[in-house]
Amino acid sequence: VAVAVDEYNTGVTNSIFEVSRSSSTKILTFIILILMLTGLASVSTMAIMVAAGKRPPTLSALTWAAALTFALISLRGLFPGAPPVGILIDKIIYFPTLLITLVCSLSILIIWTRREDFVN
Repeated sequence: VAVAVDEYNTGVTNSIFEVSRSSSTKILTFIILILMLTGLASVSTMAIMVAAGKRPPTLSALTWAAALTFALISLRGLFPGAPPVGILIDKIIYFPTLLITLVCSLSILIIWTRREDFVN
């Protein structure tokens, strides 16, 4: 009681809050992050194989890579609570994943446009 009276007299108060997320929210966030990283790994592997000449630069591969790039933007919107852009997860995983996926899609596009076996 003496602490409360002292806080009242000085006009300063202290509060302690404990904030935590539910386990289902944490699991959903983890699943979304795994989906992002899996998409990154698959499009990076495909771009490397196309660039190395181990797979042909097909239109379906190009379409899939571009669709995955746009799907990452929608996947970001599924984070619980709709956090603002620029949170730590964005800086560590989302932005690099989006950038690398975009670079891979553009590299597949460049290789596809330079195909020599195109018949008009």
